[in-house]
Amino acid sequence: MTRVEEVAYHEAGHVVCALAMGFEVVSVSLRKGPRRGAFPTNGRVHVVPKVLAPVYSWNRTRTKAGLAFQAVVVCCGGAAATARAILTLEVGAGCLGDSEDSDLIMNGLNLSQQDRDLFLGRAARRALTIIHSRFWSVEAIAAALLVSPRKRMVGKEIARVVRNARAAKTKGA
Repeated sequence: MTRVEEVAYHEAGHVVCALAMGFEVVSVSLRKGPRRGAFPTNGRVHVVPKVLAPVYSWNRTRTKAGLAFQAVVVCCGGAAATARAILTLEVGAGCLGDSEDSDLIMNGLNLSQQDRDLFLGRAARRALTIIHSRFWSVEAIAAALLVSPRKRMVGKEIARVVRNARAAKTKGA
């Protein structure tokens, strides 16, 4: 697997977890490396919550924790998809930004280190479950992203790719 394919699967994992967690995916892209004209060496997914007050709206703390959990699952989705794509359980250095994002999200929860580890472990397991059950969607998004001339897709394009992949999976099942 080439580096650009690995990045495409990684970003597709974020997209699939974001959709599963109820986020709206605005865009996903592969970005150029530091050298002009280099192959994409990293990517970006822009998501926003569809619902700002989830099920736990009766309790502000639970709302904050619920949204944080969903966001950390999205952060873990990239590593989960990459691991599944290359059939390994190792998390590469390319996930550094994701762990920094997870840390920033969890910082607002005032958790002990032990609780942070439990929180992150639970989110990572949830991401792995999502990726395992929807890998067909990860593959479709990664493939579409790789053939996109702009190496970028927006919400409607992503929805179309997922819809077509679901139809093909259902038809073939």
